[in-house]
Amino acid sequence: MSWLGLRHKGTERLYSDEWNLVVDGLDILYYRDQELKEEIDCLEAKVDQIYNFTKPPTKLETYTRSVSTTPTPLSDVDKKVKRIHVKLPSWEAYLVYLGNETKQEFVLEVGDKEVLEIENPRTVYAKSLGNVTIYVMLEC
Repeated sequence: MSWLGLRHKGTERLYSDEWNLVVDGLDILYYRDQELKEEIDCLEAKVDQIYNFTKPPTKLETYTRSVSTTPTPLSDVDKKVKRIHVKLPSWEAYLVYLGNETKQEFVLEVGDKEVLEIENPRTVYAKSLGNVTIYVMLEC
């Protein structure tokens, strides 16, 4: 007997109440199939997001940036990147402070390097107590 109450038949007649149960069962299967398809599509989209986040960069951009007592963005233009690498060379005399436009309190000591998981380098600001040059590498 099936989960809808139908039993296996040989050559006997199929009555209307039995046929209606068959139709109901097919409708249930169809709607469940549609729900599963939507769930699979959602999972595929999430897998694509994870893949895009974890795949290796296709391009690297490197440059130096002069930093002084005035907060300066790491980039003059908006651009989408995977990660930002910032390095303060060991021969510099001052610390560098990283943060946003209004507050820079994360200390980058002489010789330190930091990897930032931020998508836009223009939103990261750096300042120092004196004039220094930092190295910036963007993973695009």
